[in-house]
Amino acid sequence: MYTAITELLNQLDVDSIPLSRKRDLDQLSTYINQSLKKYKKAQLTFICTHNSRRSHLCQIWAQVAARHFDIPDVYCYSGGTEPLRFIP
Repeated sequence: MYTAITELLNQLDVDSIPLSRKRDLDQLSTYINQSLKKYKKAQLTFICTHNSRRSHLCQIWAQVAARHFDIPDVYCYSGGTEPLRFIP
């Protein structure tokens, strides 16, 4: 993995994450662990209204995190609820 990305991930301050967000992340972590145990893979799809940026960034960062923390068989996707001219 790129050195700059690895350094950024190593500098994350998990103490600065609000408790409400940590609860959401715990649910996601539980889902991923259960999927890996049951199906031998975890598939995550991130949805945003237009699928123009936010879902793509979530997809990329989730895949990077899985790679960084050596969690194999995590597959990330993005999608939207409305077609756009750029990405119909």
